[in-house]
Amino acid sequence: RPPRGPTAMPKTETGINHVPMLGGIASAKAVKLSEINSKCEFALRSLTDNYPDTERLTFDQQKAEAAAYQANNTASCPMLTTLAQARGITIEDLAVRVLEKAAAFSKASGALIGTRQKFEDTLDGCTSIQAVESIFVDYAL
Repeated sequence: RPPRGPTAMPKTETGINHVPMLGGIASAKAVKLSEINSKCEFALRSLTDNYPDTERLTFDQQKAEAAAYQANNTASCPMLTTLAQARGITIEDLAVRVLEKAAAFSKASGALIGTRQKFEDTLDGCTSIQAVESIFVDYAL
């Protein structure tokens, strides 16, 4: 006979997804948190939508090489050297551009992530379904 009470396993949906079924305020909070997170993810992705996925994979390397170059202009910067040559600009100019874009991304993503965390804090403090549903989730820079 299965255990009952607080030690019992939560009921689950039938089928492939075995997601605990939530009711009342817990359900409302789960739905709202999903909205908070998905809208934040959309806003964050919009910051880099103009770049191909494979180029985005090089951002950390570009930033590291740009910082290394600015600290020591004899530092090895294979990625930046090749990019600068292909673009017909100096590595000095490219290093400045890379670091400016990285700083702008950090500022914008920090604002979006901070807003997401504020929504989550507000959600955590909700004690009624009405309070949860009154949270208007919007991300703007």
